[in-house]
Amino acid sequence: MSVLLDAEDMRLIHRAWPVDMRLGVCLMPSGDCQLMLFHQDESLGFPDRLKDHFGLRASEISIHPKVAGFATHPMKYSEERALANLLSDNLELTEEALDYSVNFAYAREEGLDPVNFMGREAAHPSAANSVIEDAELLPVDPPELTFSTRRKSASSNKPIRNLHFDLKREAQRFEDGTGKKAPKAPTFGFKSAAHLSALDTEPKDFVLKATPAGGITITAKSGVGPKVTVRDAQQVFLRDDRKLLALQLGETTVPEEINLLPHAVPSALLQALGGKVEAAEVFVQDDYVYATLGQQPVVQDKAISKKAAPKPLKVRKRWAALRLVGLTALTIAGIYLVLNSPLGAPPEPVAVETPIDWQSFTGNL
Repeated sequence: MSVLLDAEDMRLIHRAWPVDMRLGVCLMPSGDCQLMLFHQDESLGFPDRLKDHFGLRASEISIHPKVAGFATHPMKYSEERALANLLSDNLELTEEALDYSVNFAYAREEGLDPVNFMGREAAHPSAANSVIEDAELLPVDPPELTFSTRRKSASSNKPIRNLHFDLKREAQRFEDGTGKKAPKAPTFGFKSAAHLSALDTEPKDFVLKATPAGGITITAKSGVGPKVTVRDAQQVFLRDDRKLLALQLGETTVPEEINLLPHAVPSALLQALGGKVEAAEVFVQDDYVYATLGQQPVVQDKAISKKAAPKPLKVRKRWAALRLVGLTALTIAGIYLVLNSPLGAPPEPVAVETPIDWQSFTGNL
C-alpha cells in the first residue's frame, strides 16, 4: 500500500519542506516502510514508477488517495497517527527533499531531462527502511470508514486537495510547546504517567447549560481552574442517544470550565438541552474529554416545594396504618376482658332436698 502526500501535508510536520516536493510512503506486508521522494511534476508518472521499482502489477498495489487504475483503501485513525509519528521522527527527510528539488530545477534550467539527469536511482527509497511499530496493514477489502479528521475542500468548485490526514494535529502530539519533541512511548500500548494519573481521577461534577449566543458552557460545581475554549466543530462529538458528549482536547487533566463557541455546538445538542440546565460528569479517556449528560436535575433553589416533596404522603400513610393496628389491638383486648371477667349478679340458690320435721309444727285442731 502506498500513501502519497503533497507538499502542504509535509509542511505541517517539517516546516522547511520544499513546496515542489512530494513523498510516497510505501507500506510493505512485512511491516517495513519505504519513503520515496518525487517532484510535483512527476506526480502523473509516479504510480508507474512504483510498479517498476517493486516489480508488481497495478492490481497488486493500493494507492491512497485514489489513483485511476489502482485499488485504494481509507486509512484508520491509528494508522494515521502512526504515519505522522514515523514522518516526524525522520529528521533527514527534509534535507533529502531539498537536494532532490535543487537537482530537478538545475536539470530543467540546463534543458536536460530531469529523470535522465538524476537517473531512476535518484528517486530511490529513503536510506532508512523504518518500521511502523504501531500500525497494521489494512485488509484487502476493508469496510468504508469515515473519519472526523478528514478535512473538506474549501470550495466545491475546486478539485479536492490531497490532504488525507490531519497531520497538524498528529504532529502536535509530539511537541511540548518549546519546539522539542516529546518523549516517545516505548512500544504500542504504553501511556505516560501524566495520562495514567488523569485516568485515575474520579469523574467531576459539572453543570452544562446553553449560552444566549447559542454556545454551551460546562462549568465545575466547585473549584476554579483552567478554562478551555472549543472553536472547531470537528472537535465535538455527540453520541446517537444524546447522552454522551466527547471533546477532542488532548488534555491530560479535566478542565474546570469548557466553553463551546456557537459554531462548534451541534444543533442536536442544543435540542437535547432544550434550554435546561443539566448536571454532567466529566472524565478523561485517551485524547478526549467526555461529559455524561442527563445525570440528574440541577437544583438551583434550596427551598424545595412541599407539593413536590413526597414525605407528607408517606407520613399520612404511616399514621393510617398505625390507627388500624391500634383499633385492632383494642378490640381484641376488650373481647378478652369480657370473656374472662366474673358476672355482676349474685349466684342463684341451688335447690337441695332435705327431710321435713313434722313434729316442729304445732297448732290447734
